[in-house]
Amino acid sequence: MARKSLKTLNKMYETENFFNVIIESYINGHLAQCKEQYNMMKPQDQKDFLIELVGENPQIQAMDIMRVIL
Repeated sequence: MARKSLKTLNKMYETENFFNVIIESYINGHLAQCKEQYNMMKPQDQKDFLIELVGENPQIQAMDIMRVIL
């Protein structure tokens, strides 16, 4: 699968913040979709997502999401 930029993913999912799309997929129980969305991003965007995830979400939820996507 070709990796896409955040700009492209934002257009595809009609959102301003693709990171929120991944988190919402997790919250709604769509774990496979959550992992797929994470893997669609370019490596640097994946790193930025993890940094933002840990910085802005309760630690337990961040760890649970990381278990799904990594």
